[in-house]
Order: sequence, then structure tokens, then C-alpha cells
Amino acid sequence: MGTNVTTDGNTYDIDLHLKMIDFWDLFASGRSEQSVQCLRCNTIDTTTIPFKIYTVQFPNEHFHVDPIDTKKSINLLDLIRNSQVCSDDDELGAVHCSICKSQQRKQKTSRISSYPKVLCVEIGRKRSNNVTITNAVQYPLEGLKLDADDRSHNNGEEHCTFNLLAAVHHEPNSNDRGHYTAVTKYQRTNRWVMYNDDMVDAIKFNGRVNNYSAVSFQRKVSMLFYEI
Repeated sequence: MGTNVTTDGNTYDIDLHLKMIDFWDLFASGRSEQSVQCLRCNTIDTTTIPFKIYTVQFPNEHFHVDPIDTKKSINLLDLIRNSQVCSDDDELGAVHCSICKSQQRKQKTSRISSYPKVLCVEIGRKRSNNVTITNAVQYPLEGLKLDADDRSHNNGEEHCTFNLLAAVHHEPNSNDRGHYTAVTKYQRTNRWVMYNDDMVDAIKFNGRVNNYSAVSFQRKVSMLFYEI
């Protein structure tokens, strides 16, 4: 096992370093295409942004107004669509348009144009008042289908199909504190395993609805890891 020396004189394990690079490369090929449209002249400016973590937000309706119906659930696909189509241009305000040559109202949309080998989805659960949203997010264990603009990942098919590798869950005990646990699928036995500090246990992850986790996990899910 080889070592190398950094510019400040510290040594590090080359093999471990290369393995970590290979690991992060699994997340690194994601690309998001963001478009900003002038609402006066309809000119669209498009920018491609790389991502390792794709963050989705709960829609304002139902989830960011009081009183919140904590029994209301939302599907992961709807969360992704809500985050890609932002019809509320108040977030942008007035932005300079190079065609109109003045400040104009604009609208922003986004879409995933290229998927990484492992798609990491972060669930944004904070409201503007810093209160945590505890509503259930229904996420499939297998067969999550997302549009495939870059079809090289999926043999030219219109959709990329993802299967869940792991999920991270957060149990808040205040607005800025809590406890994290992780659930992964053990490939040899095809069973789900929970990691809770130093405890590792096989668990029943599936809920009453086929191909979805139990509601208790849906209410706490913080990050999801899917593989094509």
C-alpha cells in the first residue's frame, strides 16, 4: 500500500485516496439544465450546472402554509417535478434582460439533463420559519422512472429506471438538531439493514403499499440513493 506526501508535508494513503475518488465519481456526472425566461420578450437563457446532490423542495401549497395537514403525503416524482418547474418568479424578482435592455420579470425552470451513476436526492424539509416538515414522502424501492434526456445511460430508452440503494432518515428533536440513521440493501441476502450508531440490524423496510417503505420511514427520509 503506497503513500504520498502533500505540499504541507503530511502523508496520505494513495490507494485509499484513489478509492475515494472512484466513489465520489459515482455521484459526479449529474447535470442540471436551468432556464431563465424573460416574461416580456420570452427570451430564454440556459445554463448547465453539474451536481452531486439533487435537492428537491416541498411545494408551497399545502406544505408551507398554516395550518399544515401532517397526514398529507407526496410522491417523490411530484417533489422532483415541483423542483424542476418553478412558476413563481418572485424568487428572481426583476432581472436585467439583454434583449429588452431593461429590468424585467423572469421565470426559472430546471431539468436533469444527465444522470450520475448513483443519483443522490436530498429532501428539503425546512420551512421558511425553520420548522421541519414531517409529512410522508412516498419513494419507490424499485422502478423509479425519470426522463432520460441523455439516453446513453439507458440504452436509448426514453426513461432511466432507478432502484433504491440506500436511504438516510432524520429524527428531529428540535428545529436544528436530531439523530440520523441509514438503511441499505445487503446484496447477498437482498434484505434491508439499518445502521443506527454502532447497531446494525436487519429490518422490515417494506410498508403496506407494495414497493414502498413503511410510512414511519417516509416521514423521516432525508436523502435517497438510487442506482440505474
